Amino acid sequence: MNYWDTGSGFGVYNQLEGTSVGSPNHSMDNSTSVGAIDMMLLSFTSAEILKSVTIGWSGSDGDFQVLAYTGSTPFSTSSIVGKTAAQMLTGGWSLVTTVNGAGNISTPDVNYAVNAGNVSSSYWLISAFNSAFGGSGASTGVDAIKVLAVTTQGSTNVPLPNTLALAGLGLFAIARMRRRQSV
Repeated sequence: MNYWDTGSGFGVYNQLEGTSVGSPNHSMDNSTSVGAIDMMLLSFTSAEILKSVTIGWSGSDGDFQVLAYTGSTPFSTSSIVGKTAAQMLTGGWSLVTTVNGAGNISTPDVNYAVNAGNVSSSYWLISAFNSAFGGSGASTGVDAIKVLAVTTQGSTNVPLPNTLALAGLGLFAIARMRRRQSV
């Protein structure tokens, strides 16, 4: 899995999809062409309260979910790699919110509040909508987004290319998980 910033946000090229052109292959999506859902792992050096996610681009639908690692054991990529959504939810990950995101976003960027309960974690997942995580309010169909920035409590927007440099191992783990995840 490769990623890049195209000015409209963090893009994902999943090698399982075979191409990086066309929609939604250039974004974080839940296209079932390979039977998996794209996710982004954010790793902070200390526990943070994630407050908002800014979407810089979306396809015709932009629903997404935010999860926090709240497990009692120290975080490990084994909580993600090769796990289904159900196994993740019983293995330390908690659904924080499901966002019924707008479609066809290109400008201006849309900012969504994502953590009314002030959950704190060092590890956060942003996922294209996955019904297996639960949650309500999202519609069916292909959801495709590019995440432009996140905001933590007491901070301003954190540009993702800098934040995600810490998550290289997490991206590898997510790529491996996509091969085994079933919706």
